[in-house]
Amino acid sequence: MKKLQSTLILFSSVALVLQACGASPDQSRETIEAAANTAIAQTEQASQLLTAAASTELATPTNTPELAQPSDTATITLTPTPAASSSVPYVWVSVDTNCRAGPHGQHKLLARLIAGQQAEVVAVFPGSEYVVIKNPYAPGNCWLWLRYANTTDFSAYSLPIAARPPDPNPTATPFPGPGTPNATYAALVDQGGVP
Repeated sequence: MKKLQSTLILFSSVALVLQACGASPDQSRETIEAAANTAIAQTEQASQLLTAAASTELATPTNTPELAQPSDTATITLTPTPAASSSVPYVWVSVDTNCRAGPHGQHKLLARLIAGQQAEVVAVFPGSEYVVIKNPYAPGNCWLWLRYANTTDFSAYSLPIAARPPDPNPTATPFPGPGTPNATYAALVDQGGVP
């Protein structure tokens, strides 16, 4: 069945090639059939030669020299070893994270640690989600939020405890109550004006 399919495909291919090469329709059918039969015979002959060559190759040993086998085989065993611990703690984040002048979003933004970027930790602030790192872009330090950090435990290092900077928002001035002189009124009176 497979041979019949191959023959039909080959015959169709030869007919198309002859037609594409400019064979005129008035050429005799016998000439086209003879050319197709010749092509089929050559294809079958090539197939038989390939089959014979493949079977001979499998049956005949080759004179290829064999590689010498070592008498003692070395076995390499890989044992995972912990990474060399650094005496300097580093942190990196999985998401771009702001680094501020203090441990709160209200503090001035000083830098942004880019995802995957490493920074040296210089101080901790226990009981919070912040550490103080060396500012990667300018001299000085900044406070890094640890929400997206690779680690939040720096207890293995003898890091100093950071002092909390003052709150960036000024304290509210109490509103003067009844009986408290109004500074604006006093200033106007002193200048001779009346409110």
